[in-house]
Amino acid sequence: MSHIPTGTLLDLFDDTDYRVISRRESESFPKSVLERYCVEDGAGYHCPADFHRMSVGWYLNHSEQPNAGGTRENYYALRDIREDEEITIDYGTLSALEAEKLSSK
Repeated sequence: MSHIPTGTLLDLFDDTDYRVISRRESESFPKSVLERYCVEDGAGYHCPADFHRMSVGWYLNHSEQPNAGGTRENYYALRDIREDEEITIDYGTLSALEAEKLSSK
């Protein structure tokens, strides 16, 4: 059985598949789409560049004990991930990571 070893960089996002939608701009999007696919913080909504062609990373599910972690650009296997195991992240870290990245600009 194959697996993803601890520390492996996971290729989950296309480099161009990301945008920030301002609060004002977000009024033209269905709230259900923003809630399902975007991360909200003080800057607005961090979303896929194109909701009709999303990278696999936008479909990651939450876990209190995730097997992947990192930043929007770079996610790594936090432990060995079995071949048949879903890749999960801790949603609680998303806003903090994005806010940290924005404040460092």
